[in-house]
Amino acid sequence: MNFDLIVAMWGDSYPLIFERVAFPSLCAPGNIPALAAAGRVTLWLYVPAGEAAGVDLEGYRARLPAAVEVAVVPVADIGGSNLVARNYLDLSVCHRLAVAKAGERNAALCFLPADGIWADGSLRAMAAHLAAGRRAVLTNGIRIAAETFLPVYIERFLAPDLSVARCPGRALVAAVMPHLHRLTLSTMIDSPTFTTWPSLVTWPVAGEDGLITRLFHLHPAMVWPRRYGDFTGTVDHGLIEAAMSRTDDICVVTDSDEALQVNLDVLGHRDDLIGTAPASIETIAAWIPTATTPLHRWFFLNAPIRLHERDLNTAWAAVEERSRQFAAVVVAAAERRLPH
Repeated sequence: MNFDLIVAMWGDSYPLIFERVAFPSLCAPGNIPALAAAGRVTLWLYVPAGEAAGVDLEGYRARLPAAVEVAVVPVADIGGSNLVARNYLDLSVCHRLAVAKAGERNAALCFLPADGIWADGSLRAMAAHLAAGRRAVLTNGIRIAAETFLPVYIERFLAPDLSVARCPGRALVAAVMPHLHRLTLSTMIDSPTFTTWPSLVTWPVAGEDGLITRLFHLHPAMVWPRRYGDFTGTVDHGLIEAAMSRTDDICVVTDSDEALQVNLDVLGHRDDLIGTAPASIETIAAWIPTATTPLHRWFFLNAPIRLHERDLNTAWAAVEERSRQFAAVVVAAAERRLPH
């Protein structure tokens, strides 16, 4: 099988974050090296056309198995603004190009955020789902505060020469829990300032330093499309419905023991999405019809994701059941608003 690993990056910070922080986690034995043992792997770096000459391809190749190819794709007219909406548009431009390129070789795509740190073994686990017949593996990327977490990451996981970061899943959960980004904290069901963009809702598990999260928009971490065509919006929004034929093509990773992605974000970023009131059935139900599809609502109802650093106990089952009841009520309330 061909695997296309897709990274889009630009500006002053993202290339540096990817090279020195995110990429070392991908070099862990259970990530890119494990994929290289299962198929042909190409790391595609999508960058603004004016930044392509500055990419240190040999530096990337030196840290990867010899069989892994690394290539730069210069893209015109991206990276010209720090506005959030423009960043999403630029990412989507790169991702559409990547889907078309993968279609030429019937390749599976692995969409890797430039600020994403992966637990060791995540890519191997996702590739195993494709080998077993699934065509899409979806994950949650938990947002953490870069300023406070990076010193911990450097001390606990990153090799001094930046070559590799071995992050066992449970150790990574334990490390990030004190450093959740305030936008992540605003998604907590008991937050007094609940997010105004409730694409995910999170339930803390008391006494366990763990979380159960339900998402409408999951990250398509690894996708082997049945249809290599265009899609609506971002990959998180529209790729799966465009690329897949049936829901049994899809696997959602529901346990951090299997695969885990955490995303760095600076403090203060997206403060505009932090609300001024607690969560309510009415406000989330009002948001759902304009922001989700039936597939997104299916994810929210049926795929609770557990992030934990210890073995699960009965407390988890109780919180998961409360989250299921909440999801059922809020989706039913939203669907009553839809035209029939």
